[in-house]
Amino acid sequence: MSEPAPSVPPQPEMAEAEVYAAQALDLAVRYRTPPIPRNFEVWYTYATRQNSALNTSLERVMEDGTPIESWWIEQVYNDFLSPKGLNDGVAKISRRMDTELGGILTHLQNGMKGNSKAVAAIRQVQSRVGQATDKQVIAELGSLLNEIGSQQLKEARRLGQSLNEARNELADMQAELEELRSQAFIDHLTQLPNRRRLEAELAKALERVQTAGEQSCFALADIDKFKGINDTWGHAVGDMILMKFAQILRDGVKGKDVPARFGGEEFALLMPDTSLNDGRAVVEQVRKTFGARWFVVQQTGQEVGHVTISFGVTRIRPDDTMETLLKRADEYLYAAKENGRDQVWSSE
Repeated sequence: MSEPAPSVPPQPEMAEAEVYAAQALDLAVRYRTPPIPRNFEVWYTYATRQNSALNTSLERVMEDGTPIESWWIEQVYNDFLSPKGLNDGVAKISRRMDTELGGILTHLQNGMKGNSKAVAAIRQVQSRVGQATDKQVIAELGSLLNEIGSQQLKEARRLGQSLNEARNELADMQAELEELRSQAFIDHLTQLPNRRRLEAELAKALERVQTAGEQSCFALADIDKFKGINDTWGHAVGDMILMKFAQILRDGVKGKDVPARFGGEEFALLMPDTSLNDGRAVVEQVRKTFGARWFVVQQTGQEVGHVTISFGVTRIRPDDTMETLLKRADEYLYAAKENGRDQVWSSE
């Protein structure tokens, strides 16, 4: 009788994944978001604590189990997790490139077949040397070469034209691919750089501060009481306000600055080669300009009124990581909110 197989202890990775999955389901139930795959992925990522920007965005609306609207979860997913648009576009262009390259190969193979036929014909004439007069052989060979030359010239022209067309088509597809990749770093609503682009620029800024001693600062901004605006006036009005703030932010910064939509109603501003005092002055002006705007619903003429925004600003330190920088800026943004909103808080 065989002995029972020894039990295999659970792998640490599996045990950890089970904990995260349980937490994700608990969060989905607590905040009444249907546990569909997209929502589950958002909550699972939140449970792992491996994406600080995603966690920060979610924690803005996590209040004692109050239901979180589906549009917010979808926005978080699109901002931080979904690569679908880029991947689908790249796959589509890759298929087109594969087809085009296949056509080029066919043209080249056809050209080589023509050459092989010409070589076989010449060899056949060559084999007749000694069986006919030299004059006959030379005449036949000359006629054959003229025919081959004329045919090969036509084939070469056709091949050249086909290759030029293929080259132009590939160049167009390359341009489309570059545009697609560029769009993957742009927020579709505000047309500002998105979180992916911001994090890439932050990595460069951190390196410059650490290696070259550059002065730089970073700000996080959050539109005050934005959930109430959406609840009262609807998402179309909320989107209008987001787009208007994006325009004011874009107009209020200088060439090297990187304004970005960080997620939901939260924005960010990286200011390279800028002191904290100068950076604070920039965001103060943006805050005042936005706060002075009087919003009206164009379709109905209803007056939404003034909308305010809060900022947290900090200097980028030589010992910062992206996580410590984002955490510190978020803490100062939170302080601005807690102390009355519509203000700028900053730190060294």
